[in-house]
Amino acid sequence: MTRLFASIVGLLVFSACMPAAQKQPQEATPAATANVLEITRVTNDPTIEFWPRPSPDGKSLLYGVYDRTKKGGAAFSVELVATEGVGKRLVAGPGAGDATWLPDGSGFVYVNVTSGRPLLVRSPISGIGTTFITNNPAGTADGQPDVSPDGKRVVFNTLIRGEATICTIGIDGSGFTIYVPGSSPRWNPSGERLVFDRKVGSKYQIFTLDIKSGQVTQLTTGSYDNSFPSWSPDGNWITFQSNRDGRFQVYIMKADGTAITQLTKGDASAWMPNWSADGYVYFASSIAQAATVDEWQASDIWRVKPKLP
Repeated sequence: MTRLFASIVGLLVFSACMPAAQKQPQEATPAATANVLEITRVTNDPTIEFWPRPSPDGKSLLYGVYDRTKKGGAAFSVELVATEGVGKRLVAGPGAGDATWLPDGSGFVYVNVTSGRPLLVRSPISGIGTTFITNNPAGTADGQPDVSPDGKRVVFNTLIRGEATICTIGIDGSGFTIYVPGSSPRWNPSGERLVFDRKVGSKYQIFTLDIKSGQVTQLTTGSYDNSFPSWSPDGNWITFQSNRDGRFQVYIMKADGTAITQLTKGDASAWMPNWSADGYVYFASSIAQAATVDEWQASDIWRVKPKLP
């Protein structure tokens, strides 16, 4: 089992669990379980799309793009599209990824590698006029930023002495703080807790961190990988990816780790889920499981609306 920490030439951190490549039929698409009200394809392009991040109002979507016709960091960029799949445009790149929204929807934070080292950058939604949050990387591979609900701090993961570590920094670049080992950090809606994943033995599991008390709580267990968590808008649920059924699919669970429910199934893999304000869970679906994006046969953005009790 390999772990994809870097997708832009070994620099951008995605922390998505990916198994060895397996040949799958080209027509494979994700399917919904009985726990889903609807499933919809959002993008359908020759480029590889991943890392979907719905806007705070649920009307727009940022996502990463990998263009296999280009080389190195130039192959990676960030695009914006309406959640209905129209009006696509480039907002960052080449050499950009891991985009996440500011809480008021006026802009976004992403990872820029044009200088040769990954740096956190803030940009207006136009993509014109960027401001560097970090002038020097905090670790050897800064990535996966997420902005706090009040817009004042950015949580991200980086490699410190070779270990994936969760840190925060002020939106103005001040107050760098190291927390705990882990990756894929996300703020809950109140800004009081983080959810993240961490390797336990040979598998990745999901944890929460109480910012004030420092208490770390493990939510998942098992002899399979659970990773890439994201909170529901009300903070009562968490969506994540798991390969407990052989290939990665999208699941949800209550914020205390109970009531684990599968949302996607089928011959396609489902990765990187993110919950939207409108109740949809957006994810990337690839028709080849692989250790690197170069081996993906295709990847598009989809969404499902889960049935909640």
